[in-house]
Amino acid sequence: MESGFSKDISGILNHFQKNEITEHLIYEKLAEKEKDPHNKEVLGRSAGDELKHYNIIKKLQGRSFRRTKEEYSGLLQWQGSSDLPLRSN
Repeated sequence: MESGFSKDISGILNHFQKNEITEHLIYEKLAEKEKDPHNKEVLGRSAGDELKHYNIIKKLQGRSFRRTKEEYSGLLQWQGSSDLPLRSN
């Protein structure tokens, strides 16, 4: 499905959409590792918010992004983790 947006606007939305799903994964991974219950809940809620943002743009754009572990290989090395599963369509 085509979004109907100009090429420039579509490119900007693609950029934002990729950022939203990346931020979702980061917050989700941080929440998994957090020990403090309050912080864990806040991070989990933030992960959910980012996923909502991603899905709004996905609906506008009519496309989704599939991320692989290789794309995230350096993002969470400081946490000793590179296992970031995501296969959304």
